[in-house]
Amino acid sequence: MLLVRTLRSEHLAWSAIGWRLEQGQRLRREVQIGVVPGAMLAVLYFTVLSPSMTWLQRNVGDYAPAGELTGALGAVLVPFFLANVVLAPYVEESLYRGYTWERLQQRYGLPLAVIISCAFFGLLHWAGGLWYILLTGIVAGGLFAGLRAWRGTLVASFVAHLTLNVFEFVWIWLAR
Repeated sequence: MLLVRTLRSEHLAWSAIGWRLEQGQRLRREVQIGVVPGAMLAVLYFTVLSPSMTWLQRNVGDYAPAGELTGALGAVLVPFFLANVVLAPYVEESLYRGYTWERLQQRYGLPLAVIISCAFFGLLHWAGGLWYILLTGIVAGGLFAGLRAWRGTLVASFVAHLTLNVFEFVWIWLAR
């Protein structure tokens, strides 16, 4: 709601923060471009990143107990689905690779916009612990920022984010 209010107060349309297709782009192609890296990241997450994060939590330490995030999310599937699949990709992409991205890029240029938006995105995931902040900020945030920079629009990064979160939900649901 804060983003909606900010856009209204600045007289900005959603298209001004990246919710549009660039000239020559087609929605179907942007969806395809987003689905592939989102699915690849999901597979990487389940097979390498999550086990590595759990190992780091157990052996190096963290303020979040190792392995408890998945169990906690699985205990509340309907709210988790609504928050993580229905709302999060749209809200987070609109905020971090949309509004904030545009402002940061105008002020600091593309490289710093990518770094700062990834840091903000990672910090949003603080409940998972330090290693989860780094994982989401660097790996997922980096992928989504790369798609945003490459495509010039939020569509591919949104689809990649949505794809990752759908896979994550199904993984947690099946593990339950």
